[in-house]
Amino acid sequence: MSIQALSAAMKVDLPTTRKFVLLALANYVDQDWRCWPSQRTLAKDTGLGERSVREHLRVLEADGYITRDHRQRETGFRNSDLITIVVAKLKKNEDQPESPAARKIQPATDDIQPADDYQSNRQEIPPNLSVEPLEEPSVTPFIVSPIDSDPIAEQFQELRKQYPKRSPSNGNWRKAEVSYRSALKRTTHEHIAEQLALLVRAEIATGNCSTAPDGTLRAESYMQSAQTFFSSGWEAEITVPPNNVEDAVARLRDR
Repeated sequence: MSIQALSAAMKVDLPTTRKFVLLALANYVDQDWRCWPSQRTLAKDTGLGERSVREHLRVLEADGYITRDHRQRETGFRNSDLITIVVAKLKKNEDQPESPAARKIQPATDDIQPADDYQSNRQEIPPNLSVEPLEEPSVTPFIVSPIDSDPIAEQFQELRKQYPKRSPSNGNWRKAEVSYRSALKRTTHEHIAEQLALLVRAEIATGNCSTAPDGTLRAESYMQSAQTFFSSGWEAEITVPPNNVEDAVARLRDR
């Protein structure tokens, strides 16, 4: 189905970079013309920045070429959008007449006359030599091959966005990603994400974490580094302190 989508997207009259984003989407669609690549994956495929990809997606949606449905994981973290290419919009562009510049100029053949000495210059073909007609080379359809994506790296980046920032920093993120990859040999991404959500709730409940003006979570005082959390911190039992009377009563009842 992606070949049909690519063929239809190739005929759409759009600015070059926006058309390239549409082609990258078409390369991922299923039989219902739906796909869900992340913005980071699209940026790798097109060579654009993630901010440029977001802007082109916004314009494509506003112009009616695609629709987007926001998705969320069970843990509450943001997932990649479900993108549907609007087939009717592509067909509408496909049915429009070609511009004069796009038409191929065919050479006139009415005035072409055979050379007078054609028969005299013609060479006889030996009887033992068979002449086969030349076959036209097959045309391979244009397919946008995605750059090898790393789903583990994408999962880690989602977790990194959720990890509270601290001053001066959360440590070495490269080492934190190495620890995360090692942890996946012993547990699942979903379990680590759940533990991180509990850690954030615990930090907020104790007043150690607050929301900054830019919307990111900030740690007010000391907090374990991301490298420590992804290495072994996720294995610890994380308890969310009660922040109201009902929570305290419920905790006492469970004892």
